[in-house]
Amino acid sequence: MESDGSLSAKQEQLMLAMLANPSIVEAAKTANVAERTAYRWAQLPAFKAAYRQARHAAFDDTLLLLMAGTSTALKVHLDMMKDPKSPPGLRLQAAKTWLEMAIAVHRNDEIERRLALLEEKEGMG
Repeated sequence: MESDGSLSAKQEQLMLAMLANPSIVEAAKTANVAERTAYRWAQLPAFKAAYRQARHAAFDDTLLLLMAGTSTALKVHLDMMKDPKSPPGLRLQAAKTWLEMAIAVHRNDEIERRLALLEEKEGMG
């Protein structure tokens, strides 16, 4: 840890290795850090906060990538569902999945609406 509270270069390397490896043991090897040191650093509040932030950023990047393919995926799904040449079982599964996705989107929208109302009431109270 640097004197200003930021992570050292070695700690940054470990944090990046932790994002790419399934275990802290493997991450420590990748970053060329002693396993015991890796476990100790992983418990530091500043390291935990930086790691949490890096994980969220990586997840946000993944979500953006998923969102970029959504239109294509939906079009393929809709084409399969509507194509009379598609096997009936495939069309049925496509229709079922389409309905399940629509219901899930509706539920999420309803939850977000209710949460916004609660947050608005809490802000007023």
